Amino acid sequence: MNMPPYNVRAIPMDTALTNAEIELPGTSLTVNTDGSLTGVTIRIDSATYDAIPLDRFKNFYLYPFEKLYLTFTAQAGKTLYLLIGRGMSRMERV
Repeated sequence: MNMPPYNVRAIPMDTALTNAEIELPGTSLTVNTDGSLTGVTIRIDSATYDAIPLDRFKNFYLYPFEKLYLTFTAQAGKTLYLLIGRGMSRMERV
């Protein structure tokens, strides 16, 4: 499957989520919100891995991942934005 170089997801924060699975592969992740990142966490590739608090870590350049698990408290009228990038390996660029 040929994926675009990045995807943007806007996730309404009106209702709390716990380990909501986002199946979208990538190699980098940038997050932002028009609310607060306090109480927002992600887990990468497994709902049992350590939770990453997004108010402490906002930009990630990672090993390739297949999915994210998102948790946050409700913030009425607010939106969480995820920018999921896909970089090429050096071998793919040659």
